[in-house]
Amino acid sequence: MKNDSNSTNKILYLLGNNIESPHRAIAREKSEEMAESLDIKYFEVCCKINLNVQEVIERMIVELL
Repeated sequence: MKNDSNSTNKILYLLGNNIESPHRAIAREKSEEMAESLDIKYFEVCCKINLNVQEVIERMIVELL
């Protein structure tokens, strides 16, 4: 994440959801490129099957502390 005065105490992630779908709206590679261009982290999650949801929450907690 960019380290400037406007990002103090902010955590920004780009999350790709519904990754189990064969008809994804945005390809993983495109999402990764976007996150890199914004200097934020990208995670793929799936709320439907509970994939990586807990991991993203835990990561936010660690980064906040």
